[in-house]
This record gives sequence, C-alpha cells and structure tokens, in this order.
Amino acid sequence: MESARMHVMNVGHSGKIAPVQTDNPSVVVVDDHADDWTCLGAMLEASGVSINVTSEMPEHLLLGRSEALLCLILDAKPGRDGLDFQRRLKAAKVFVPIIFVTEFGNVPMSVTAMKNGAIDFLDRPCRDEELLESIGIGLARDHAWNEESRRLSSLMDRYDTLTRRERQVMEMVAAGRLNKQIAGDLGVSEITVKVHRGQVMRKMEARSLPELARMADKVAQIVQHPSMHIVTAFDALSYRASTTSELSPEHAQFETWSIVRPSHGRGRPDLGKRLLAS
Repeated sequence: MESARMHVMNVGHSGKIAPVQTDNPSVVVVDDHADDWTCLGAMLEASGVSINVTSEMPEHLLLGRSEALLCLILDAKPGRDGLDFQRRLKAAKVFVPIIFVTEFGNVPMSVTAMKNGAIDFLDRPCRDEELLESIGIGLARDHAWNEESRRLSSLMDRYDTLTRRERQVMEMVAAGRLNKQIAGDLGVSEITVKVHRGQVMRKMEARSLPELARMADKVAQIVQHPSMHIVTAFDALSYRASTTSELSPEHAQFETWSIVRPSHGRGRPDLGKRLLAS
C-alpha cells in the first residue's frame, strides 16, 4: 500500500489547522478530558498509531480528507452533537470510521449511530481493550475503503480514454449483443466492431467479457450518479457492520493487517506493526 501522504489535521482551541506529515495511521479523539486518553495513547503510539485529542469537532473533514488512515472517537454529550456531525459527514460523502463513547447514551442514540455507520457505541468508562479492538476495526475499514475508492477512480480514468463509439460498443457487448447485431445497430461492418471491441478490452484492462460486463454495470451507475463512486465504495465495505468479518471477501486481508487483538495472559493489546504494510 502507498504511504499515507498527510496525517490528520491537528485542530486546537485557536481553530487553526496544521497538517502534520507522517506515514502513520491516526486516531482523533473529540473530548474535553485529554488526560483520560493518556494510557490508550501510549499503547497506540507504541505501535505506530498517532493520537490527537481535541475539544473541537474536526469540521475541516467536511471539505474532504487525505488518504492517511484515520479513525474518529467522538464523545457524545449534551452540547456536542456527535450524531449530527456523523450525519453531516455522510451527507458530504466523506467516509471516516467513527467510534462513539458517552456517559449519556441511550438505545435510540446507539441505534441511530450504528444505522449511520458507526464502528461502535461504547458506554463510559470503557476498557482500553474494547477501544483498541474498535480502533483496529475502524482503521481496517478505512484502509479497505481507500483501496475501493482508488479502484473505482481508476476504472473511471480508463473509461474516460474510450471514444464515443467505443463506449457504445462496450455497452452493447456488456448487454450480450453479438458482433453481427452490434454492427447492424451501428451501421458499420462486423470487422469494425471487432476492432472497437478489442480496443475496449485493452483500454479497460478487462481479461474477459464477464469482467467487462461488471465494469460496464459499475460505470453505468457512476455515470448516472456522479457521486456514486463514493457511495458505492461506502456500501461495498458493509460499513454499517461493526465486525471485520463482514468486510467483502477481497478485503479480508485487512483484518490480519489492522485488527487489534488483546494478547492472552496479560490483558495487554497486541497492535502489531503492520497497519501500513503492503
């Protein structure tokens, strides 16, 4: 995997935003009590995961985010509407894994949070092991979403190289039309159709007709809805799930890279050193 280009922004009481260059994944905690996170922070940083504690919602994320792995921990309490911020991120089509921790939670709040894609909703005080496991799931989900987003962007980049005629041929081939039928529909020779078809397969990097058909279906969704590549990536990862076992099969590898597991005997977390390995 590529090294992350920019670490999450630090947001302090001044409201100034300062990007920090790093290759490490990061956790941003929105809470008024920074001291409560000292122990967890030490465990995370020992494994190469940086942590920033701020009392302000990271509003800058609504404008977009970097590819650096990121997980948010929001303290949901009166006067700080983490659920509203979660909804605003989703409306802005910005994917960020979120863990809620609160002393004021109730069933409706937790249901709303999970329906909107929260990784977890924990009552305070919560154990470090619980938080570490949820953070591991969140970073794994973020890694997988980044990969899916890049894959869809690459697909559209390849589609943009097709001529108008090649796009017509791609659509018809994907629909199961024979070369002879396509030639008749377009008023060209069968040989011309074969040439266009070969160009489409080469430019789209499709290894088979079934693969080209899947590409055409995905492209059709994105062309009809320009922001669909974000929504598709979002949905493809079963973001509403709270366990890595519900990731799509092609992303199962991320569980072994990023999941945080308590080590046996000591009750201490084994975060591993491969969160950014590739």
